[in-house]
Amino acid sequence: MGYRVIQWATGKLGTQAVAGIVGHPELELVGAWVHSEDKDGRDVGELCGLEPLGVQATRDKDALLELPADCVSYMIARTWATDPAESVGEIARILRSGKNVVNAAWPALLYPKGLDADVYEQLQAACIEGGSSLYTSGIDPGFGSTALALTALSATREVRCVHTYEIGNYTGWKNTAMVTLMGFGQPDIEQCAILRPGMTAGIFASSLRLWADAMGVVLDDIVEEN
Repeated sequence: MGYRVIQWATGKLGTQAVAGIVGHPELELVGAWVHSEDKDGRDVGELCGLEPLGVQATRDKDALLELPADCVSYMIARTWATDPAESVGEIARILRSGKNVVNAAWPALLYPKGLDADVYEQLQAACIEGGSSLYTSGIDPGFGSTALALTALSATREVRCVHTYEIGNYTGWKNTAMVTLMGFGQPDIEQCAILRPGMTAGIFASSLRLWADAMGVVLDDIVEEN
């Protein structure tokens, strides 16, 4: 039995997701949400550099959630850095509709219990109400820095210190986030969002708390140093 999938956003991540969905013999793309007006009503294949797929993109979230789909492929990286509450609320709404969610745009949800506020409780309640599930993957922080560290810890008898590093070559990544988030090319350090208090912790705090819980320790604090 195949699975009917709705793609949520067709940006850098979403474009790759659509190609993966279309190329998988057990998945069927049945709808797609887009943010921009110029994408509304256009064929999803055209938007993603593929042959026409016969599926029109739409900005109508209500119409999409009424479709008899099994899963939503959630790929909005735009809001999790600027308004996490909006992303959580949107994911919760999808879950309450009875659709499972696969998320790669906000890898911090790999461990919702490690986030501040009531993120876990809100998502858990939405899953129970909709009879749905949430699965998060990704590498930033995701499995690259989180799951692999846990694997190494599981083979260690005594833990004295844990170090992880993120090293990436963004030379060929033409994305506005390099300016708006990372601050490259900005003359004023205040324009570098990643250096704002709480930003780095917001991305990696869930990983730290996951490791702490796995080791049975309680973190006194999370300190950012730029």
